[in-house]
Amino acid sequence: MFGKKSIWIVFLGTLSLQAAFLDDMVERVQTYGASHMHHKHYRHRHYHKDHRVSHEVKWQLALQYLGYYHGKINGDLLTPESYQAVETFQHTYQGLASGFLDERFKPYLSDIYVQLEMQKNISYEGINKQKNVKKLQSALQIMGFYDGKIDGLMGEKSKNAIKQYVQSEEGSNSSDIHLDSNAKARLYQNAMTAVEKKLNEMKQKSYFPAHYQAEETEDVMTIDP
Repeated sequence: MFGKKSIWIVFLGTLSLQAAFLDDMVERVQTYGASHMHHKHYRHRHYHKDHRVSHEVKWQLALQYLGYYHGKINGDLLTPESYQAVETFQHTYQGLASGFLDERFKPYLSDIYVQLEMQKNISYEGINKQKNVKKLQSALQIMGFYDGKIDGLMGEKSKNAIKQYVQSEEGSNSSDIHLDSNAKARLYQNAMTAVEKKLNEMKQKSYFPAHYQAEETEDVMTIDP
């Protein structure tokens, strides 16, 4: 038979084990919760609900192409690398630089990203059907035959664009929407040449003031006489 002292010791030991178990469970829940919220916040900050790339990521990629940004592509414009890239970029196009991206530069960077995506799509060499349709749509859009979404879906707009391209190639009113390998190769080569030329033009310092509204910044300091 156990004495009262022994029973008391066993009871305290059981309580200690239970407390340790509860502490471990609390720590696990807190760790999981913090990790879950971190990833949830990351997805929300860098991507839209339909999982498209965020505007911030697009601007980082454009700044990277222009040679200003050398950090991670994470959509965070408040990192030292992003701040320095934006500041240097601003100095190139205006006298003052805040390190925060001006509204008037965002369309320019977004348009550069579009061209970079077109270039990437046309460069695809795999067997994925949707990506190959995107490749075809991108090439047709660059060449002026397609004005729909680059979604990888072969709809009526895509078929009509192919038909118009075939007619322009053959110089007839053919209703054929089939492109043989040689015709596709010419299309992709011409489209790649066009998109690379466009990107090289956009990279020039003279391109921005000639194609985008150069509004006066509101943070210019003035001194009364």
